[in-house]
This record gives sequence, structure tokens and C-alpha cells, in this order.
Amino acid sequence: MPETFLIADTHFGHANILRYEAANRPFADIAAHDAGLIARWNARVGPRDTVWVLGDFAWSPATARAALGALT
Repeated sequence: MPETFLIADTHFGHANILRYEAANRPFADIAAHDAGLIARWNARVGPRDTVWVLGDFAWSPATARAALGALT
């Protein structure tokens, strides 16, 4: 059965978020951060699920396109 998820503040491509939220985002760099979020998302969200992103999805349009292309 499809599920609905609510999420916010993924901050794909936002390198400074690692400094602002170091305790909650323990990644070596933004590439590892983005890859980690994508892996966790894809492990949980299925192709029939709905995800509502409530804000701060990505740093730039290009980063948003790249992340959207990698997410299920």
C-alpha cells in the first residue's frame, strides 16, 4: 500500500549546512551528505509513495535536479 511522507530541510548541495548542523549531519563533505540522504530515502520510499517536501530541499536548481533524478 502506498505511503505518504512529510519531510523538510534536506539541504541537498548546501555545504554550509554541515557546519550549522554538525551534530545532526555527521558527514565528511556535502557529496557524502547528499549520497547518504539519497540512499536512506531510496531504502524507505517506494515508487508509489508520495513525499511532501515542506522546505529547503536543495541549494540550487541544478542540485535539485540532480537529487530528484536520484530519488525514487
